[in-house]
Amino acid sequence: QWTVKNTGTTTLSTWTVEWDFPANTKVTSAWDATVTNSANHWTAKNLGWNGTLAPGASVSFGFNGSGSGAPSGCKLNGNPCDGGSTDPGDNAPS
Repeated sequence: QWTVKNTGTTTLSTWTVEWDFPANTKVTSAWDATVTNSANHWTAKNLGWNGTLAPGASVSFGFNGSGSGAPSGCKLNGNPCDGGSTDPGDNAPS
């Protein structure tokens, strides 16, 4: 289970989490997000009811998978999942 938290100062209307898995690892089912993939790149997007996040608010989603590889290259709305931002002007949710 992963948690998306808005650490910014403005309300988010949508969120997207992206990550990569090794070739032998995949998502087999998911809940509270729409999860898709292209090659080994995976994307989780909010559902209609859990996309809006006020500052300080959080929501969780989860998935079951197969394989033994760990996720890498995680980004939330284009920013690193650790809460850092590639652009100092970004909202930087984590």
